[in-house]
Amino acid sequence: MAHSPSITSRQINIIHFTDDVRDYSKFEYALSAYSYSRFFICTRGTITLTADNTTYTLHERDACNIFIYQNIQHPKCSPGSEGYLFVWNDVIDVSIRGHYPSPDLIKKVFFYPCFTLKEGHMEDLIQILELMGRVASRPQTKYNIEILQHITAAMICEVLSHYEEEVVYDPSKFTRKEVYYADFLELIFNHYHEEHTVDFYARKLCITSRYLNSICKEYCGETAAKSISGLLHSTAKMYLTGSNLSIQQIADALHFANPSFFSQFFRRMEGCTPSEFRSRHFR
Repeated sequence: MAHSPSITSRQINIIHFTDDVRDYSKFEYALSAYSYSRFFICTRGTITLTADNTTYTLHERDACNIFIYQNIQHPKCSPGSEGYLFVWNDVIDVSIRGHYPSPDLIKKVFFYPCFTLKEGHMEDLIQILELMGRVASRPQTKYNIEILQHITAAMICEVLSHYEEEVVYDPSKFTRKEVYYADFLELIFNHYHEEHTVDFYARKLCITSRYLNSICKEYCGETAAKSISGLLHSTAKMYLTGSNLSIQQIADALHFANPSFFSQFFRRMEGCTPSEFRSRHFR
């Protein structure tokens, strides 16, 4: 790459919160925005999180990774409680690391959001978060941005490594709908480059497109078609910001009929052309 993409305060954030925090208005986008992952660590006391219709209670050294499409109500802290929230945008994730997590890893994060950190691991994570906050407050020079990218990549890998190493996905413990949704996630991550229609994934699952859409709405709040489009959109942004591929090459990689169709799709999703997005993203 000839340039380094900038990281803005709305793409990554570290929030240190306690029981005396009452005004969450400046963090509203971080708690409820589409396309953001949220990772909580409870360092003292008890913190209660509600994501969509599910409530999680975290105690000291407990962590919780909120799936990307879930909205979070304001955290509730018992007296004397303390915790950290690490928020990152999906585009930053794939731009820094160069790829999405594996389908197996995504299923683990979705079905096993909460876990207890090993002894000493919490302190390591907090040190990374605090270093990230200090670097983020510096002037956005080329090297400071690159330093922040590497620290952010390290933090994301720390979060995901738990699931890779410690969690075993057991579909027998979940409902048929949940397994269908997990299998849909695996299918789209394996085939979204070349297969853009809901019918393809429904046939693979041996269910109707209508039923697949209803399952997706239940678990991620949007249709299967929007999930596919969202993944294509995010990947297009990853290519535009993380590679020197031409617009033609990106359109070919994502199996659009031609660059014009790709540009129309991207403008509908992003509000600008791929070329405009790329030129705005780099300083």
